[in-house]
Amino acid sequence: MNSLYSKILLTGIFIALVLIAFKPSANFVSSPVVSPASVTVTGGDIVQVAPNVIGVKDNGSHTGLPGQLLIFEYDEQKKSFTYTGNLDTEEYLTHPEMYGIPTR
Repeated sequence: MNSLYSKILLTGIFIALVLIAFKPSANFVSSPVVSPASVTVTGGDIVQVAPNVIGVKDNGSHTGLPGQLLIFEYDEQKKSFTYTGNLDTEEYLTHPEMYGIPTR
């Protein structure tokens, strides 16, 4: 009884696997995703600084100086971002008076 049950179960599993293996795949064409002109990311490595201006956190692998915020501005005519400068976040946070931020 146990052997017959095992044979039926294994045969059913085998048939199911054969059907899955030879099932025709659905053909579909995915349309390209259009990204918006202005991207707002609330966390992570990209932050929106101002309208059409983003900052990318650099961990030092791109410039060799960790702790920088690389500033990019969106050019609507070219439809791309251009590098406009950087901000040393460590210097900005440790010496805010140099940047006109009042301290207590």
